[in-house]
Amino acid sequence: MRTSHEEPPPLTSERSRHQLYQEVKEVLSVESADELMSYLPPVGWADVATKADLGMIRNEMDAQRAELRGEMSALRHELRSEFRVGMAELKTDLQRWTITTLIAMTGLFAGLVFAAVRFGQ
Repeated sequence: MRTSHEEPPPLTSERSRHQLYQEVKEVLSVESADELMSYLPPVGWADVATKADLGMIRNEMDAQRAELRGEMSALRHELRSEFRVGMAELKTDLQRWTITTLIAMTGLFAGLVFAAVRFGQ
């Protein structure tokens, strides 16, 4: 006879489940056999997830979530850095364009003044 702390023997096949059902039905009743079978998994006990299994999965998911958050933070930092560099380059390009435009306009204005003075005589 088994003690209460031992695991039940595995029901390795539908044949063994059916045999158990028949024996319980003969000893007790069809209703009792049906009730008992409703509590038993259709496969072996090894396929039933335990609280420890769920805890392990939760820990793995927490670790993956933390890793993903770290990667997202690193990506955000990298994008901000690239954005700052891009904005700095754009600012430099805009400054160069502004200076070049001012020089060109100054030269054009000087040319117009020169032409006005020369042709105005």
